[in-house]
Amino acid sequence: MDTLEKELIGSLIKQPGLIDTFHEFIFTDGVLQSEFCKKLIKALKYLRSNGIEIDGAILRSHIETTEGSSEEIKIFFLELNDDKITPNFNYLLSLLLLRKKRKEAISIGEQLINIETQNPENYNALLLQLFDKFERVISDEIREISPVHFEPLSRYILELGSKKAIGMSTGFPELDNLFGAFNWSEFIVVGGRPGMGKSTLTFNIALYSALTHKIPTAILSLDYSDKNCYSKLLSILTEVEFKKFTQNEFSDEEIYKIKDASKLLLSNDLIVNAPISPTLKNIIYKIHYLKREYGIKLIVIDYLQLIEIENTKHNRDHVISAISRKLKELSRSLSITIIATSQLSRAVEYRGGDKRPVLSDLRESGSLEQDADSVWFVYRPEYYGLTEDEVGNSTAGIGEIIIAKNKSGACGSARLNFKSSIPTFKNLDISESNNLHEIKSTWDLSNTRKDEFS
Repeated sequence: MDTLEKELIGSLIKQPGLIDTFHEFIFTDGVLQSEFCKKLIKALKYLRSNGIEIDGAILRSHIETTEGSSEEIKIFFLELNDDKITPNFNYLLSLLLLRKKRKEAISIGEQLINIETQNPENYNALLLQLFDKFERVISDEIREISPVHFEPLSRYILELGSKKAIGMSTGFPELDNLFGAFNWSEFIVVGGRPGMGKSTLTFNIALYSALTHKIPTAILSLDYSDKNCYSKLLSILTEVEFKKFTQNEFSDEEIYKIKDASKLLLSNDLIVNAPISPTLKNIIYKIHYLKREYGIKLIVIDYLQLIEIENTKHNRDHVISAISRKLKELSRSLSITIIATSQLSRAVEYRGGDKRPVLSDLRESGSLEQDADSVWFVYRPEYYGLTEDEVGNSTAGIGEIIIAKNKSGACGSARLNFKSSIPTFKNLDISESNNLHEIKSTWDLSNTRKDEFS
């Protein structure tokens, strides 16, 4: 048993309550090296749980009764004195954690040195595995169960009385009335058939997060290139038709709007990335990187079925389940909101009636609906040629966001205005006469100065 572990035992004898507080961390694999130290701590925990007052003599008597007398026990207790008690227990734990991290980092370094370089494709896959391990080493921390955990509750109580919004709005008031707000550490799935508008909705939300709330936000698109992502974002901001970006044909006024919107994007915390490698390990690495380097709080992943797991023989249901569990785990461990778009199965196309999607329509759903904190569907009656709703109102330009699962609010649907030529979603002002009127977006570029970029 080395000096650090001797100090740990001496401190726990003097302050047995620390055993309960830091038990989970102390018994994490790799923190303690000596088996004898582990036995002593288990003995201390047994004595404490049975209400026995603890000192060195009582601990020695118990350990000799259970383990038998040995030279190791005799020497340890002869050397045990107040010099073995650290005045700063948290500092002692931090040294134990540092020792654990150092050992793991050296192991990863040795693996890195020994990677075969003959196969470049295999080399990259192994590199990502090692980076994933290294990220876990970096993020490892001392976990405790103590009164410190009451601090978040105290802050929450203060927030409840402050009349300030808790969490972040979606940017759509009618949707907020159902969903509530984005509270960090959530995993949200947004489903829809191809061309229904699921990517558009999540891009709208990403813009609102970054431009209005100034929250560091990222879009990881596996479906669009970086260029197409920016074209889509600029189309939403400027309301210039999306097809003009592919044709590169703009009026002078539109050019000024696009330049102004570009300046807006560049001056805010919105990161757009189209990963070349769509593997789960690469996505995990990018999310850790974005969190560490940019403090990202909200990430849009478009879309989930394009993520791959290397060297797997499992079917797609199993793969999607593994992906959803990992994204859920990341949202919790990094305190971020992950919004992942998902395809729906073709079964909805063959359904009669209004063809509204349900949870079972999630394509290769596996545990998607179970892992997600909230499941939304984007539904537009026009998509199926339905021109009127059940009460005879026109469905022209109407997009419904159906909340099919919601752990923090209500389920139901919110109606928005969908402009297919851009495309974008906007709020609707529903008057008593049931006439629909657009509400302007938060970002209004109508007053663009035409000389600003000349």
